[in-house]
Amino acid sequence: MSSKLSKVTTQTIRKQSLWEVHNRRCFYCDKVLFLSDCEIDHLIGQDLKKKPEERKRILNYYRLPQSFDIDSLTNQVPCHSMCNNKKGSKRYSKNTVLHYIEQAKSKSQKVNQLENYYKTTLQKNRGEGLIKMILKHGLLSTSEVIRITRYYETSKPKLIDPTNVITFCLNINELLESDYLPEDAPREYPYLCDWLNDNLLEHLASIISTPYYPVEDSRDGETFGLRIVFFKLKQKEFSNFSIGWWEIFHEGTFTRVYGEPPSKYFKKVKKS
Repeated sequence: MSSKLSKVTTQTIRKQSLWEVHNRRCFYCDKVLFLSDCEIDHLIGQDLKKKPEERKRILNYYRLPQSFDIDSLTNQVPCHSMCNNKKGSKRYSKNTVLHYIEQAKSKSQKVNQLENYYKTTLQKNRGEGLIKMILKHGLLSTSEVIRITRYYETSKPKLIDPTNVITFCLNINELLESDYLPEDAPREYPYLCDWLNDNLLEHLASIISTPYYPVEDSRDGETFGLRIVFFKLKQKEFSNFSIGWWEIFHEGTFTRVYGEPPSKYFKKVKKS
């Protein structure tokens, strides 16, 4: 393997390091953040790198030096994709930005140390230890993984993950403005989220014969998301899903979404 890490690998290491040092929590909502759903957000947007005049004006407004590096660790934080999308390209107030930058700065040294550790370990290419890093953190590109797994072909464990993880989401305001909700559904945000949660689970119970478990929900005052783990889901049954206000935001296997096998979190599920 070349001693020079690819750009993709370097970016992945950055995300992994930020995620770990920030205690695996979203910087904005402080809820548990899974690596598969982790994104790196720039407190002061990257778009300013192509807008020198606006960049100068914004940095002056925030009382930051013109030498401020937008790609530095003091300007990067880990967050949910939904929280990142909610933020979009809006600018925070001066006090908010300076507070956020100070928080990021307080963790930047640890992030940098962890980042250097991962880079050094990968560049040394120490066989078994490197393979363990790949399996645990997924730090290499597809081509790099293929090269290494071909070299260590003597062991070929078969990893079977019969789960589906589906994230349902909706915009509460849009739902309230529509004519979809029945009259007996509550209109206040927290109670409506509880009602939507129960309504979704009741509907799934009426169409799904295999086990499923709600594992996360996301509430930010505007949207509502619910993530559910399905064991041995029958797509023919799921095709009967008929609640029109839900959108499927993301779908994948448990191992792909959470980076670990479902057996670590769930007892053996009986076959239906």
